[in-house]
Amino acid sequence: MRHPLTGGGMTVAFNDAVILTRMLRPGGDMGLGEGKEGMEDWSKIAEGLRGWFWERKKLAGVVNVLSMALYDLFGGSEGECKQSDQASNERRADARTRP
Repeated sequence: MRHPLTGGGMTVAFNDAVILTRMLRPGGDMGLGEGKEGMEDWSKIAEGLRGWFWERKKLAGVVNVLSMALYDLFGGSEGECKQSDQASNERRADARTRP
């Protein structure tokens, strides 16, 4: 699960869109033809989707690890991260009051 503070879900989603666009465009990484006919070759598309699944893991795995680390930092017990949480809240409050 990604922590919403990191924006990791959107980062991974946009990366998925970039990879799929590169793969599915006519003449792209999968060598699909133009128009509807290019999208009818399910064997090429299935092979490409398997490749996409593993390609996306590179970024998704890193984002998940960083997201969980951030969650642990801000979601700790009362005493563990009170100072860190307070400092973060003060920085956010300062940022909101600046013109």
